[in-house]
Amino acid sequence: MTDVQRSQEYYRLAYKCHEISNTKNGCNHQCAACTLNIHLYIDDVREATLIKTSAGIDYQRSQAMQQGDTLNRWIVFSCIVLFIFVPIGLITRCTIRYLSPGDPVPRYESQFYTATPEVAERVRRAALIAWKPGDINKDGKEDCVDSALMFYKIYGPEAKILWIKTERPKWNHLFIGVPNGYGNFVFIEATLQGDLNYVLLQNAWPRENIDQIDKARDVTMHYKEILNRTYLWRW
Repeated sequence: MTDVQRSQEYYRLAYKCHEISNTKNGCNHQCAACTLNIHLYIDDVREATLIKTSAGIDYQRSQAMQQGDTLNRWIVFSCIVLFIFVPIGLITRCTIRYLSPGDPVPRYESQFYTATPEVAERVRRAALIAWKPGDINKDGKEDCVDSALMFYKIYGPEAKILWIKTERPKWNHLFIGVPNGYGNFVFIEATLQGDLNYVLLQNAWPRENIDQIDKARDVTMHYKEILNRTYLWRW
């Protein structure tokens, strides 16, 4: 097998990995024993990460294109129905409600898992730096607070800083939400580096934590307080 053929085979495995991870049942995350884990075949971590990231971006792009075709068909159908059955005077403007400061985070649902290729690429670039940002808030530790602050700074004001605190399991954590380009949000684990598929919460968090996502709160408005540690009493 030539080097080109070998690279193509690794790419195929990585692409299949992304496909399975986004199915209804997902995967069991037992990567050490998974034949689709290309890190088992490639010693160079950077090369393996590059192939997996490339496959992930291509997968997200293909999903976005498929959703775009479906959306276009629904738009045409809806326009026909509205034109025939709904009087023009009754058609009202539909608005999308995004998260606002202090709002509970929307219930974690499968439709939040997708994003446009542009969003996926922005997430990947922010994650490259945010997962190891250094001690941003100068508290002597490098943890989820630093990663969330850095991710927000790099991604821009469209991102949301989200805080979750649970008792069982006992957990106090910051993560990120970003508009997915389709009118909803995707939730990001800011302490991880990788493509969108890798850093999404449903792939990064244990199920018992994901099931409690509705306990999270939007604390973006307190960015400066968190940065300056004057919001610390709430942790």
